[in-house]
Amino acid sequence: MGEEGATLDSILRGGGMLRAECLRFIDRALTELGEDHEQGVIHGNIRTASVILLPDGTVSFADAGDAAAEPDYLSPEQVESGAEPDARSDIYSLGVVMYEALTGRRPYSGEDRDAAQPAPAPPMELDPTISSDLGEIVLMAIARNPAKRFQSVRALQQAFRSVAGDDLETGAVPEPAPEHRQGGRLKYMIIGALAVVVVVVLAMTQLANWLRTEAKPEPTAAAEPVSSPPPVNHVDAAATPEAPEEPASVSSDVAPPAPLAPVPVAKPRPTRNRPEPVPAPPPPKPLARTAAVVPAAPPAPSPVQSSRAELEAALDAQHERLTLMATRIAAVNSGLDKLEQEQAAMGLSLRGDITSARQRMEFRMDQAEAAIENSDPDGARKSLDLAERDLEKIEKFLNI
Repeated sequence: MGEEGATLDSILRGGGMLRAECLRFIDRALTELGEDHEQGVIHGNIRTASVILLPDGTVSFADAGDAAAEPDYLSPEQVESGAEPDARSDIYSLGVVMYEALTGRRPYSGEDRDAAQPAPAPPMELDPTISSDLGEIVLMAIARNPAKRFQSVRALQQAFRSVAGDDLETGAVPEPAPEHRQGGRLKYMIIGALAVVVVVVLAMTQLANWLRTEAKPEPTAAAEPVSSPPPVNHVDAAATPEAPEEPASVSSDVAPPAPLAPVPVAKPRPTRNRPEPVPAPPPPKPLARTAAVVPAAPPAPSPVQSSRAELEAALDAQHERLTLMATRIAAVNSGLDKLEQEQAAMGLSLRGDITSARQRMEFRMDQAEAAIENSDPDGARKSLDLAERDLEKIEKFLNI
């Protein structure tokens, strides 16, 4: 299989793909994995080296065979307890592949994947062009707790398509040519050099045109001084002898400014005597009285106590908000469950965007609860804001 196409690992090492191509690649990988799971095939060792882009634009998974598993792509339950792989562990592995394809790096690496390791950086922080909704879907796919992941590939693909938008157009994903995969950077260097040559040629052409236009107006400039300047100069020469007489008279008038010299300011000097009346220092008696009053004042709270009190108040506020939203979510889930049963009886299912909103809402509520436990009121507020946005969308859908 690997000889017929290109592995995602080789594509990423060769320069990667455009965003639209990457999204279509991910969608085709989800389609292929969903079909494998429907046929009862569990891979258990999905990684970038086993995801293959075929010449016709479809995606396939190479047989792991006896290849050693890469811990960076294995689910936590496989690494920590040696659990048998299932659909949710495949979803985790493909989620890591999605994270790496979008950001160029893996969410975890090597020994950093212990239970105390914080959640990986959101993809939108590594690349601001990634939408927050797409980043949340990827993070949900690689949740450490299997119960908090997407429970099926079809659910993951449905959520992915709801945020990928117009980039998932029909058409084959172009396979990078071998030259692009092995020498993508050399290609861009050559293109850059050619662009510099073109700019230099254009600059030389513009310079030549400018020199030609500067050379043409010279004969007209030579013809202009022949017309009128001679008579004008003769007239000025006759008037010039009278001109110097006026400045002579003016210079005689300028002499009187001499009396201005004695103007130096001597009168302000008496101000030196002013410092003498210096106000007397305050009497010592009031100081003794204030010293007696100070011990009676209550001690001010220390900065540590005030900051701790503010933190506790902020955590209490977010916890109260979490409790109120949990009540609304319970009502929403009850309405969705009832609607889902009614539609299932008619052979229908819930709208994809509502299903995705429900999953994101529950995921963000879990994040808010974890932030409160870790004394992070700002993180809890951010997660609750995002969860409330999905909650309001579902409430509007249910007319609650």
